Amino acid sequence: STLSHIFIDPTLLPGGENCISAAVNSSAAANDDLLGCDATVFGFIQIMLLLFAYGYVLFISSNLISDGSELLLLVPSLKSVVGSIVLPILGAVPDGAIILFSGLGPDAQTQVSIGVGGLAGSTVMLLTVPWVLSVFAGRVPLGPDGRPQYSKKRALLRQDSINDDSCLSRTGRALFKAGVEPDHSLVKSGRIMILTALIYIVVQGPAFEAMKENGQDNSSANAGIENKYCIIGFALCTAAFVGYLIYQAKFADVSASVEKATRDALGKRLITLSGAFAGTLGKDEQERFLAPENLRSFLKTYYDKYDINHDGHMDATELRILLNDLNEPVSNEKFKEIMEEMDKDKSGSIDFEEFVEAMGTYMRTSLITRSNAAGLEPVRVTSVQSADGDEEEEDEDEEMPEDIKVLSPDQQQRAIKLRSFWMLGLGTVLVLLFSDPMVDVLTSLANRIGVPPFYVAFVLAPVASNASELIAAYNYAGKKTKKSISISLQTLAGAASMNNTFSLGIFLLIMSIRKLAWQFSAETISILAIEALVFLYMNKRVHRGFDALIVISFYPLCLLLVALLEGPGGLN
Repeated sequence: STLSHIFIDPTLLPGGENCISAAVNSSAAANDDLLGCDATVFGFIQIMLLLFAYGYVLFISSNLISDGSELLLLVPSLKSVVGSIVLPILGAVPDGAIILFSGLGPDAQTQVSIGVGGLAGSTVMLLTVPWVLSVFAGRVPLGPDGRPQYSKKRALLRQDSINDDSCLSRTGRALFKAGVEPDHSLVKSGRIMILTALIYIVVQGPAFEAMKENGQDNSSANAGIENKYCIIGFALCTAAFVGYLIYQAKFADVSASVEKATRDALGKRLITLSGAFAGTLGKDEQERFLAPENLRSFLKTYYDKYDINHDGHMDATELRILLNDLNEPVSNEKFKEIMEEMDKDKSGSIDFEEFVEAMGTYMRTSLITRSNAAGLEPVRVTSVQSADGDEEEEDEDEEMPEDIKVLSPDQQQRAIKLRSFWMLGLGTVLVLLFSDPMVDVLTSLANRIGVPPFYVAFVLAPVASNASELIAAYNYAGKKTKKSISISLQTLAGAASMNNTFSLGIFLLIMSIRKLAWQFSAETISILAIEALVFLYMNKRVHRGFDALIVISFYPLCLLLVALLEGPGGLN
């Protein structure tokens, strides 16, 4: 009731099913050709504006939830729980909210088709569109043995990708001579996806029997039979959901997610290197610095990036730029002290081991006093020149916020927590507020264009709720390593598993509470068919560009299969 006074009822707009009753009370509307109920074109424009506005808010709120949860990965005490449990749950919240509100309205039996469309569209979209983008972003040339040629050295990989892209632009080479090779963990994720998808059968099987006994049109009689199995399905979804989270907590490797979150936070100037690794540093019995393996590998990536001539050593200029990139800018006087500390053999350059040990000491003893912000002299970097003279474009540096500059590492950790919590809170509130009106707009749009609500939600709902997963998978696969493509594709399979448990569980709970009939046989068969086809492709050793095009064809194939099953198949 409260929300109805905040948001516009799309059925009252020109061309809406309730517009006549509203116009009766408004003589101005009844006599105005533009505002009258017959102005269907103007009403359609209004609906599209609402759709864009609500969709944009849901897109922003999904990003807030995603970014806020990733910030928690920077908290050492929380990163394991966040990476394995919190991230999967929060990623499914937008889809779950749309499904929930689709079954709470007065016309739940009709509007719940929006929830089914969102569930099916989200699952199929995640398994096809970002899958294809990831393969094309992460592809490398295939060797004589037909397997991708992954480079071990980042510098060589970067140069190879430049040369390869020029020849891969030719269609034949891009489709058949380049590809990716995920590791076996993708197959394990696929098995979990298929196992959780079998929960659909728990309800669909009895639904077929009910329709056979009572006919498709006897919704009330069928619902009485189906609701019992919806409760059983909900219990299975809950058990599978908990089991999946336990599996994630026990076996998931969150190191890649933590590294990505750390890079993003450093790039956005939200934290310093000292703040990102606060609480992870230690010393041995001789009081020498002990670098945790995650810090060593993290520093190694940056060290290689700024070791411009790739000779394994870094001079003063390269080091100064590197420190600024790690959000640890220093004054000239302080930098001389740091260089002397690092360059133990007085060679004028430092190797990686010297760099790691000195950086640990630097971080532990707070060589930079952030309270003296006036002494900081950051170096602005717009490009880095490689050994062959080419320039690699870098994002223009942003100024670090003054409140971050003066914070100690522990204070930065507290600031990150606060920032994360308000982002998560705001994102969740926006999702809960705008999911209900979004369902109403999608329903009204479907009625206006004469298309079943399922198809409208299938195409449009995932754009708002899953765009962040699409972008993240593409960007991470672009690192062109076997590990990065494996993680990108595993993330998509994991999102499908969450839809099969968390989102489906919400849907089955709504079905049983509202005593709705299961009228989604065609949709269920299509979801199971697409997941099975994608699982078959997960078992391939090498995924070429041509294979990716086949996978993307599954998206329209799902819609076509639903139409065929509802039409000639008689499952309407």
